[in-house]
Amino acid sequence: DPGNPDDPDEPDNPSHLCDLWVNLSYPPEVYTQEEYSFTVYYTNNTDKTLSQVNLQAAIDGAAVSAIPSAVNFKPHETKSFLIKGKAGEKEAVIRLWAKVLPSSGYTDLNMGNNQASAEIMVRERSYDLDVQRITPSVYKENQTVISTIRVSNKGSLDFSPGEKVSVLFEVPELAIKKSITAVVMARDTWNTVSVKWDTPSVQADKSVTLIAVISSSQASGNETSAANNTFTQRAVIKN
Repeated sequence: DPGNPDDPDEPDNPSHLCDLWVNLSYPPEVYTQEEYSFTVYYTNNTDKTLSQVNLQAAIDGAAVSAIPSAVNFKPHETKSFLIKGKAGEKEAVIRLWAKVLPSSGYTDLNMGNNQASAEIMVRERSYDLDVQRITPSVYKENQTVISTIRVSNKGSLDFSPGEKVSVLFEVPELAIKKSITAVVMARDTWNTVSVKWDTPSVQADKSVTLIAVISSSQASGNETSAANNTFTQRAVIKN
């Protein structure tokens, strides 16, 4: 009798009904040839334990091996998986896909949330100005000395011909501030700039802070991050 509520294969059997859903958390865009990550969430939204629930996920149609094919869920449990990948060339689209299905003998009450998909755009990093080091770290007292600052453009675009960046050099303990310019610079290349300054007479070895900050009007608003535009180093003026 197809209407027999005791039939275990009958979808209306409450003990064999469930609600599973999947969701994706991902960045809307990533940069060329850089690593990225996204998270897949699988949830058992019912008050019963479910065994051998089928999980699936793919990046650009290729199955994600880090996702187990079948897992057990406790009541109202969510399992999350952090997946990492590497972006390709600019203007590419990374297509994410995930799906969850109940084990054999169970019927999902809402199949509309059993599948999720998303797209991540691959962008070209415009400019990434970087201060990498200041040398030397030891100076003699009462002399005109030279500090060398290494700057670079880690971005994927060249600067326009003749475009320069300014480098502000500071020694706060001595109230020294000097602005210098650096010709920058093809992508993935570096340059060095030098700055002269005078050390004072000291009664004993004196610890100072050397700070270099790089900026450019052209790069303003086009840098992915300005976190590496400042470099700070401790130095000593020897007695």
